This record gives sequence, C-alpha cells and structure tokens, in this order.
Amino acid sequence: MSTTLSKKSRIGYCLFSDPDDKTIWSGIQYFIYQEIKKNFNNVIPIRPDHSLNRQVNDNFFENLLFFKKISPLIECEIRKNKCDVFIIPSNFIPIFLDTDIPIFIISDSAFNRDAAYLSFCFPGGLKPYVRYWKVIRRELLNKVDKFFFPSEWSCESLIRNNAFDKDRLHIMPFGANLEMTCSAKEVLCQREKISDVCRLLFVGMDWIRKGGRIAFDTMVELNKRGLNTELIVCGSPPPDEIRHNKLKIIGRLNKNDKKQHDMLNDLYKNANFLFVPSRAEAFGIVFCEAAAWGLPVISTK
Repeated sequence: MSTTLSKKSRIGYCLFSDPDDKTIWSGIQYFIYQEIKKNFNNVIPIRPDHSLNRQVNDNFFENLLFFKKISPLIECEIRKNKCDVFIIPSNFIPIFLDTDIPIFIISDSAFNRDAAYLSFCFPGGLKPYVRYWKVIRRELLNKVDKFFFPSEWSCESLIRNNAFDKDRLHIMPFGANLEMTCSAKEVLCQREKISDVCRLLFVGMDWIRKGGRIAFDTMVELNKRGLNTELIVCGSPPPDEIRHNKLKIIGRLNKNDKKQHDMLNDLYKNANFLFVPSRAEAFGIVFCEAAAWGLPVISTK
C-alpha cells in the first residue's frame, strides 16, 4: 500500500478530546496536531461520538473494550471525510479498524513495555497482558503501515524482541510541550544566577511510579547534612503523612489556563534541578520541558 503524501493529502488525526486541549497525554496530542497542520493543508480531527469521549487510562482491558466500541464510529468518520491516511496516538485502535487507507501510529514507547512499567499497570500480574499482546502484535503488523516513536530504544526493542520490519519503524523526537515565555539567551542567564537555596522540582502525575518518596527522602537528608534544600511538588500530591517545612506542594497545573501555564514555566525557570527518580518510565516529557529551560535533570536509569 502506498503511503506517499503531498501537501494536499487529507490527513485524519484521531482525538479523544478537544483538539485544543493541552492536558491530554502531557500535551503531546495537542502539539503533534499543531505540527501536522503546519505541514498539510487538510488535517481533519477525527473524534468519535462525543458521548464516548474520555481520557484513555492505563487499564489495558478497559481500553481494549473502549477501542472496540468506538472503532465503527471512527471508520464512518474516515469514509465521510475521505481521508488519505489515518494517524493515531494509540497502540490498540488499529486492531479493530476495517479500512483500506494507510494507518500510522504515534506512541511514546514500545508496546512490549518493560516489566517494571507494566507492573504498575497490572498489579495482579502480567500473564493476561502477555497473552493478549501476541494477538495484538499480529493485528498491528497486518494493519499498520508506519510506527513513530520518540526514541531509538523503543524502535530497537521492537526489532529485537518482536521481529518488526525495520522499514516501518521511525524515530520522531518529542519536544517540550510548553509555550516558552522568554528567549534562549534569557534562559541561559537565569542558569547563571546563584541562590542560597537548592530548589528541587518534582513534576509528575503518579507519585509512586515517578519516585516521589525518593525525592522527598533526598530533600530531608540534604537538609540534615546542612544543605538548605526545598522540594517543590507539581502534579500528584504526596500522601497526607508526607509533610515537611521545606516541602512545597503546588498540585496539578492546567496548561490550558495561561496563568497556570506561566506558573509551570516559572517553576522550571526558578528551580536548580528537576528531580524525578522514576521507578519506570515510558518517555518522560518533563525531561524535555526541563531541557527547554536549561534545567539540569536528576533521574534514574
């Protein structure tokens, strides 16, 4: 099947929320949509019946049932809009689709995610996932024309473990899903400022998986050793028992709200380190956001 595209090609882009929503999937859905529109004249947001819209979660089996339910609606939208290609920010929708046009998948990690990551999604065990994955892999190979990932690690793991065709795998780097409020020169000048407080910034929506407790214990230990250290937590609040006079809890910030978006930028701007010692990670957009602000990152391998 030919996947040659031109500026005039009609691109269907699957969305599960408002196209202008910057909160879904760490903002990846919104910013990819904007980049596609810069390169093609006809980009059609394919949104299933709005009554079915919801943010896809990490529950593997709930997602499969949801995708199976909305697939006929997606097929209808593809035909109605006469799309030449269909782009999906999801690994599983294609297995239920019946369409003759090329399908492209954009994902932040390989489908065969490492056991550490999957253990957070399936606390009851990985056997059911592994069994279904074999079927999913076969269907993806049959139906998807191109796979796009932000890292070499994802592509290499699929080639190594699942015999995916190398020519169908492509690296598409993700960037910082922020609208910057200053120039690169101003960012570098900010990094040269000296502070009498070491400010550690923790940004993440999963306190346990992102290593929140490690970040907190580190802050406590550094203060015990005489280094004046603050931990600023943005996103998932820590448990009630996690409290300290050097701990500042911001909570979740909504990138759709300019004031809150600017507040997030200020957190990156004024911190000394981004400290997110993840126990398992897919890609980690927060590391890209820190890099945009010239902020050093401390994490785990």
